[in-house]
Amino acid sequence: MTTRITITPVSPELQRLRRARDAYEAALADAVTTPTADGATPRDVAEATEVSIATVTALRTRPQTGRAHTPRKRKA
Repeated sequence: MTTRITITPVSPELQRLRRARDAYEAALADAVTTPTADGATPRDVAEATEVSIATVTALRTRPQTGRAHTPRKRKA
């Protein structure tokens, strides 16, 4: 029998990095969805935020849940 375990390192620096990533993702989601009412195209927003058009489109179509970050599944 084989059991897989996942080890997640924890340190104050890693926690700070995770908080910074969450804050960036929340700010990006706000920046991407706000110009929609102004008539900005996905290309305009992608250039302004320095992300791909696919990312802009995905963020615009994502339901607004009020949560800044959805944890990613880790590879085992």
